[in-house]
Amino acid sequence: MALTAVATDIITTKHHVSVHVLFVADTAGTIRKLSVVPRSRQTCLLEVLQPFAAPTTILTMRLLSEAGSLYLGTDSALVRVPVQRCERYRSETSCLGAMDPYCGWDASGLDERHCDADGRCSPANWTGLGWGDWSPWSECSVPCGGGVQTKSRTCDGDSAACLGPSRVEQECNVQRCKGDWSCWSEWSACSVSCGVGRRRRDRECRATAAAGSADVICDGAATSEEPCEMTSCTSLEGWNQWSVWSLCDARGEQHRARHCMVSEPGGELCQGEDRQARLCVDTGDAE
Repeated sequence: MALTAVATDIITTKHHVSVHVLFVADTAGTIRKLSVVPRSRQTCLLEVLQPFAAPTTILTMRLLSEAGSLYLGTDSALVRVPVQRCERYRSETSCLGAMDPYCGWDASGLDERHCDADGRCSPANWTGLGWGDWSPWSECSVPCGGGVQTKSRTCDGDSAACLGPSRVEQECNVQRCKGDWSCWSEWSACSVSCGVGRRRRDRECRATAAAGSADVICDGAATSEEPCEMTSCTSLEGWNQWSVWSLCDARGEQHRARHCMVSEPGGELCQGEDRQARLCVDTGDAE
């Protein structure tokens, strides 16, 4: 990842005349704190700082030794970050093992003590400065359809040293929810009155209880089609339209009729029956 800014500091320690400390920022806004020990010229990674909840480009970075702070300039804010966070080390082993030139351990014999800048021991109830670590991301608020998860951090000391948000959120489980198909509808009428046509039926993708009101998706097609065959168009030549179905008669039947429009039927004219009957239905008249 490319670098955007570098700041340096020189610290005088107990064991070395001077230790060079480098603060290196990348394009995501992450700052790596490195130390260079003069005798070995070895570079060590001391700490990775993430002052922003989301990737943010640091345009400028300046270190003020007197204030013990880095000042970060972005396109929308100026942020102060302490150069030392010795309060993170709660034991002598962790404090000395970190090899942070800003921190030392006070061996004064107090029952409870903390690693502090310049090796000073602070009271057990001292909370330090700056933000604590971010909590893990919470569970997503929904299993699908787009929810929210959060993480938070607490200010360990003076609120003036805690710049930025204490809680952030991000989208999660943005994939569409799975739904359930309804039953298929009845087949539609054939698309033609004679010959071969098409008919179709439909079904609806419906949300499940888990999906709630979220937009859902179902596997498979919502529409099905198949061919349908009606009376040959040639056989209809010469006939007029069928009449509407009659009312039900005493035998529970309906009838309809058609008439041949030519004076001399024959050949391909007026083929088929001129009357039809069916059992009564309650759907009303039909063609």
